[in-house]
Amino acid sequence: MRISPFIRGCLLGWGIACGVAAPAGAAPGSGPVLHHQLEVDLDPDHRTVRIHDVITLPPGTPSASEFHFHLHPAYRIERARVIDRPEWQLEVLKGLATKPDQAPARFVIRKPETPAGPQPVQLEFTYAGPFHDPQQSQNPAADPGIILLSGASRFYPQPADETADPRLTFRMDVSMPSGWTTLSQGRKVSEEDTRVVWESTVPQEEIFLIADRFTVSRKQHGDVTLYTYLRNEAPGLAQRYLGTAGSYIDFYSRLIAPYPYSKFALVENARQTG
Repeated sequence: MRISPFIRGCLLGWGIACGVAAPAGAAPGSGPVLHHQLEVDLDPDHRTVRIHDVITLPPGTPSASEFHFHLHPAYRIERARVIDRPEWQLEVLKGLATKPDQAPARFVIRKPETPAGPQPVQLEFTYAGPFHDPQQSQNPAADPGIILLSGASRFYPQPADETADPRLTFRMDVSMPSGWTTLSQGRKVSEEDTRVVWESTVPQEEIFLIADRFTVSRKQHGDVTLYTYLRNEAPGLAQRYLGTAGSYIDFYSRLIAPYPYSKFALVENARQTG
């Protein structure tokens, strides 16, 4: 069993100095950010997913008359539109990929010449297909069980302009088979046997979705909830990690600043990392 707690903690934005979570007002950029409202139906056995995403653009952004979003090319686009804005145009351009990380699907959005007004604009996308796990693609021998999706997976539409502010907030409703556990940044809003909702109101630079048949342990440490996500049941090991995590939070809170998040998660990584 190999645990990479700080690597996985960094990926999920719960580490003290990991830098994934960007509090409002932090660089890059400032002010309102994109918001994603995702419904994710995950099929781990077939390595596929169906996603419905509504992106809310803050009023007045982007300033360009034409802007692009991109998505991984493996997905079949079922729907792409601007909600209740007939004067806006949205065109879907599908590239031809010879490798998994090439030629993403591109959505071209054209704004009208007249101002959009104070109301936010919403873009709606529905798509399905095999998801792209970059680590699995680079190392076919990697454990196929665990699922690690991130911005690099392009599993949600992202601005194609690399100079654009990458920050976003999100609410993600994930459905998966019984026995599977998913996790992401932010707060767990609700959880049932095959469904969990994650929400991040603190701007992030990307969205992570991790899934496996985890055994989950938790412990309250002051105002912070500590979690371990282990691939095998090991209550003694889980309690040791929970105790160590609490000690580190106290140490760095005194050394740097109070821990700013409501939880800290240590996640077992089945792959060689770091």
